[in-house]
Amino acid sequence: MRAIQEDISMVRLELGTLCMSTLEGLQRPVDSRPSLKTDLAQIRQEVAVALGPRRSQATYADIVAGPRQTLPQPRPTIIISSKDEKYTNEDVLTRIRKVADAKKSGLTVETVRKARNQKVVISCESESALTRLTEKLTPALHIVRAEVSANITVVQAATLQRKKLATHELLKEATSRCIDVSIDQEPYVGAEGVLKQSLGMRVIQKTQNRYKPVKAAIIIHNQNMEIHEDLILTTENIAKVKCNNIILAGDVNAWSTWWESIEENHRGAELSSFLDELELQVLNVGEEPTFEVIRNSKVYASRVDIITCTQDLLGKINEWEVNKEYTSSDHNAITFNINLEKQIQENNNKTTRKYNTKKTNWEKFKNEFNIEIGKTA
Repeated sequence: MRAIQEDISMVRLELGTLCMSTLEGLQRPVDSRPSLKTDLAQIRQEVAVALGPRRSQATYADIVAGPRQTLPQPRPTIIISSKDEKYTNEDVLTRIRKVADAKKSGLTVETVRKARNQKVVISCESESALTRLTEKLTPALHIVRAEVSANITVVQAATLQRKKLATHELLKEATSRCIDVSIDQEPYVGAEGVLKQSLGMRVIQKTQNRYKPVKAAIIIHNQNMEIHEDLILTTENIAKVKCNNIILAGDVNAWSTWWESIEENHRGAELSSFLDELELQVLNVGEEPTFEVIRNSKVYASRVDIITCTQDLLGKINEWEVNKEYTSSDHNAITFNINLEKQIQENNNKTTRKYNTKKTNWEKFKNEFNIEIGKTA
């Protein structure tokens, strides 16, 4: 935003200078005064020069046509819980901190995430570091090794506040950063009430029998992923795909210490009870706010955007991060990786045709067609 403001200020300065030049020209003799057409042409040229660098940025279509970035490699991960049922995840963390003291033990832990039911998820930089950590923790703690493969799906989630610019920014970042799936709340839908599809993406959203504009959508950027929409449960407010496990994301407008809020309000208590009932795990970590806005010279920040998952996915999701540079929305984007069990196969289909018309029984088709037409006549 600061760069945009600087550009606007520069344009204003250029226009102010040009206006002063025009006024000075009006004071000159009639014979030497430039025409209005000449002045406007000069203004257009100056504005074009001022905005040139910003207009020359790559568009979403340019990025789609370019090469995809290299995917990050997954980190070895374990899920740790206490053998003593009286222990909380804070007690487990205290034990881990004593063992994994980098200065004394030489162990390097990349990420630590508290989970429900006395569990802590840890990722290390290498297999050897994870093995040494496991050996030190085994006597007092119960450790489950998460199955991590090299097949990574990169996911981003964002609340876009119906803003056209924020939606466009998210699409560009998704492609340039090699995002596979976007979970979007309140995308820009325009007068049609649905998120417009573009080259290189497939949108899962409520399009048929719709009574109001779409408020939730899932965008598939990786065309090699085979993902099927749940037509029954997808509504204007919910976008859902068919799957065995669950990732639930959204702007919940609720505070809870479970997702690192400074306190818990009524909505947060109700949502925590709901998530606990479904045995969903909250993935949010750290104190980085997911919502930031300045109103009347005062900064308002909170953590109201959350990502949750089922127990089976807990050890397969890592690299959870809040990113402030994705969009101009008041809500910051969230990115994370999912380690898949199966490798995504490249889609080598050369046609969109679903049926082999050469094997069609046209006589039967004609009879059936005439019968159906007769019913509607």
